[in-house]
Amino acid sequence: MENGVYNVSLTVTDSDGSTHTVYNDVSVNDLGPTAEFKSKPDSPMEGDMISFTDKSTYISDEIVSWSWDFGGIGTSSQKNPTFTFSEAGEYKVVLTITDDDGSTDKKSRNIKVTKPVPTARFNADPEPQTEGVSIKFTDYSISSAEIVSWGWDFGGEGTSTEQNPEFIFDKDGVYTVTLTITDIDESINTVSHELTILDAAPNADFETVPSSPMKGISVTFM
Repeated sequence: MENGVYNVSLTVTDSDGSTHTVYNDVSVNDLGPTAEFKSKPDSPMEGDMISFTDKSTYISDEIVSWSWDFGGIGTSSQKNPTFTFSEAGEYKVVLTITDDDGSTDKKSRNIKVTKPVPTARFNADPEPQTEGVSIKFTDYSISSAEIVSWGWDFGGEGTSTEQNPEFIFDKDGVYTVTLTITDIDESINTVSHELTILDAAPNADFETVPSSPMKGISVTFM
């Protein structure tokens, strides 16, 4: 039955054949749709493509149109659109649906978009690392925003703010080297690696005096 006002009559008849009829108007209300949607990923970052999936339901009248508002910076009439927010922030996404009877419903949801976190990475050269030998540390960090600072901790033995520093460990042992980077958006990331510094083997060497001895001559070895 469609929504509207219907005039319903009831006629009763008794055993003597007498009748009576009563009339009443009955209003049948439209069962409108219920708007609902989901989005993926759950924790989007700026630049991510976000998929919006319509989860709306209806009882009798089929949904025929979808209207999306992505926080005032974009719209769509697709049932399951995608959208990319280019900057971090919190955006109110609104879905408005309409069924084939003209009934509408809205659902809004706040989508929090964060800045991408940089990834700190580095390498150490040469391999293997030995005490007393200068080791070059090369930054291989990646970030969507410019990296503006580097903080190195060489296992408590020293520090540096250079991008690609060099450092000498005076003693053998295992040291935890940590690199902390900060990008221009003040996002921070840290990575640590253990370095095994090997004991430097002694170098055998000597000289003779005189350097070119002849037979029968006393030679001093030093």
